Amino acid sequence: MAFVKAIASDALFSETLAAADPAMLIALTEFIDKKQIECLNQSDEHTVFSIFGNDPKQYLESDVDEQLIIVIPFNQMVKVHSLKITGPKGNAPSTIKTYINRPVTLSFEEADAVEAVEVIDVTPLYQPDSVAATEQSSSSSTAAAETITAMVPLRFVKYQNVSSLTVFVGQNVGRADTTVVNKVVVYGSPVESTKSLSELKKDGHEH
Repeated sequence: MAFVKAIASDALFSETLAAADPAMLIALTEFIDKKQIECLNQSDEHTVFSIFGNDPKQYLESDVDEQLIIVIPFNQMVKVHSLKITGPKGNAPSTIKTYINRPVTLSFEEADAVEAVEVIDVTPLYQPDSVAATEQSSSSSTAAAETITAMVPLRFVKYQNVSSLTVFVGQNVGRADTTVVNKVVVYGSPVESTKSLSELKKDGHEH
């Protein structure tokens, strides 16, 4: 668990680690329902599906301005512990809001009016990402600029039964016209590893 080792020494994670079992923390990528992922204000060329893959040359970019709304649905209930966000030094997200279990997709108007689970300033958490920079050194794309990565701790107790996670990106670190995200990893643990979300709903209807 290289991730656990990396965050265990970070004071920013002390509170959220205290509420979690570090041995149970994993990347939740396999639990994401990729067919149901949504993103508002994404460009046609660089869509949200890029940030959950392994190709460093692919990336998500906003369209008409710097804002993004990313909806990450899961195929079973999960506990969400933290986020790992990677992007170019001048275009990576700086402020984000999180929402969980929204019955309908959040709109940009609602992002200003609806109370978020958390409002987070990501900027102080960024560190240079030398690995990504090396992988992208041969590319001339926007995302090939010097990349930075933030490990973003969440208030773990607020994310104990999550079927979907919505992330609103309000600004980017360089106040650039568009926001670029190379990769997002959601860390946590499944609530019940033996049942999918559809099975849990079925069980509920039987009672």
